[in-house]
Amino acid sequence: MTTDNTTRRLADIAHKMAALEAEQAQLQGVQAAPWPKRTTMYVRWSHERSYDIGKQLGLTGEALETFTYFGYEIALDIEVRQDGSFTYLACDGHRVLPKES
Repeated sequence: MTTDNTTRRLADIAHKMAALEAEQAQLQGVQAAPWPKRTTMYVRWSHERSYDIGKQLGLTGEALETFTYFGYEIALDIEVRQDGSFTYLACDGHRVLPKES
């Protein structure tokens, strides 16, 4: 493994650890809040899968590159009730019509 690859991997690991620490701190704050509680959950998708789908759709060049990074990570803001049911509040910061689970 080259020095550049090692440096990139270490930076990636540090970034992931920081993200996990931030999520843990957020969870601790959420656990202390009264019901219903609000939180953000993330849906993650691979660039490779997006690339494959883009190719199947017939995208090429810059359009394929743009599509490949769409939806890599989608944030869902939800309100959770004590019985485990929830309501969608927003998707990537855009308010959505409530959908009861």
